[in-house]
Amino acid sequence: MFVWRIAFGTFALVVTSAFAQAAEPSAELNGLQEIAQNFYRSGAFAEALETAEKALVLTLNEFGPESEQAAIQEYGVGITAERAGKLDVAERHYRASVRIREKVYGPDSPAVTQAQAELGNVLLLLGRIEEAEPILKRVLALRSAVVGATWRSCSRSRRRRTRRPTRRCPRARSSSSEARARRSSHRS
Repeated sequence: MFVWRIAFGTFALVVTSAFAQAAEPSAELNGLQEIAQNFYRSGAFAEALETAEKALVLTLNEFGPESEQAAIQEYGVGITAERAGKLDVAERHYRASVRIREKVYGPDSPAVTQAQAELGNVLLLLGRIEEAEPILKRVLALRSAVVGATWRSCSRSRRRRTRRPTRRCPRARSSSSEARARRSSHRS
């Protein structure tokens, strides 16, 4: 029997059968995650972080410390901590997410690479370049192995470091006036 449900704005396929049933989070955990998400969306990052850390404790109790759900929750707390400006907290949670993801998915998994990229970026923001460099080189090597070094996203990520940030995408995009100027110069 297949059942569709909405989870954080995306569709998730839940397969139920007599032989294999995935554990569902408790109502309390779902409620905490929803509250944290609402705080995050409203820009109240400190409150979102506090609530997300409470949800993490419940996740660890319900699913175990080395479960996929724990890795996902650790990653989410890392993102929230980064937005709240608590980079040391973000680093701790990204490291935990990487460790768990390596056990759950394997060391060369795209999920591991995603968490390592965030960890490397936080280390750069903390000024620990020597520590971030091997992590980010590994991320680039793994992504290049999957999609090829000349794939548009890999070459674009190298260019992003030289562009000015904008409100929509603080890490990557050039300003809208620069983009308009480039478009108009191409039309001429």
